[in-house]
Amino acid sequence: MPSLQANSSPLVAILMCTYNGETYLHEQVDSFYAQTYRNWELWVSDDGSSDATLNIISDYKKRDGHPIHVCNGPQSGFSKNFLSVLERAESGAKYFAFSDQDDIWNTEKIERAVKWLETIPPDIPALYCSRTELVDSNGVSIGFSPLHTKPADIRNALIENIASGNSMVFNQPARKLILTSRRPFFHDWWAYLIVCAAGGIVYYDPDPSLLYRQHQRNTIGTDKRLGATLKRLLQLWKGKDSHWISLNIAALSDASSHITNDSLNIINQFKATRGLSFAARLLGFIKMKLYKQTRRGTISYFIQIVLKRI
Repeated sequence: MPSLQANSSPLVAILMCTYNGETYLHEQVDSFYAQTYRNWELWVSDDGSSDATLNIISDYKKRDGHPIHVCNGPQSGFSKNFLSVLERAESGAKYFAFSDQDDIWNTEKIERAVKWLETIPPDIPALYCSRTELVDSNGVSIGFSPLHTKPADIRNALIENIASGNSMVFNQPARKLILTSRRPFFHDWWAYLIVCAAGGIVYYDPDPSLLYRQHQRNTIGTDKRLGATLKRLLQLWKGKDSHWISLNIAALSDASSHITNDSLNIINQFKATRGLSFAARLLGFIKMKLYKQTRRGTISYFIQIVLKRI
């Protein structure tokens, strides 16, 4: 694939949040420098690292070619850190890419995303995301994230996130939408939800764009092992999804002026249906035609309806 030259391509701001990331940080940042797409800058928001993280970033700052900006994070969790650095990144970038501190990007990751984004009119909120390849702490492949084949729209985004934050690249209109609220627990789910709700376009690329490292210190991961599955079921039983959905609903109220009438009708119906008795709730959700992407997700969705955990 021919590379897009820096002098003829729009600027992409890579937004990376760090916290004691010295173990894998070199591999992640090196993968930025290996990109076929050359016109990028790096914004690092550090949440109080006590290891060599900032020293490593300082060494990269001495290189020529790509500006690197470092700021202090709010130290209020990963989501607020990402939203904080997204707000700070005011340098004329046309596109923005979230990044974890411990993954490895495929060399054409940014180029693939920008090529799609450039096909979208600049006034329409647009978000690129992709499937990911899962690797262990040593970088050995252990599988892939689920392959999503159903449409990416509000009827999915209300109850599920298919947009992994570390795969996201999005435009300025999407950035403005994402910054309309700081309430969500997950910055990436919120990005997916608000872009859909506002009538934007989300493209899910079925080809992985990065190696997503799974290890014990992951804040969020895609672990498919039995222990992780049991933990997920426990979260479902405790109503964690319901709590996160409630935070998203509250955030949507902050952004109501940006949401389409069709989406508002769906959101209001969803809010009303959540509080109904069992039979009415089940019937209401069936009529709404909300959906998850996978068979396992669909099963968990109906369990959530039965247990009133949605």
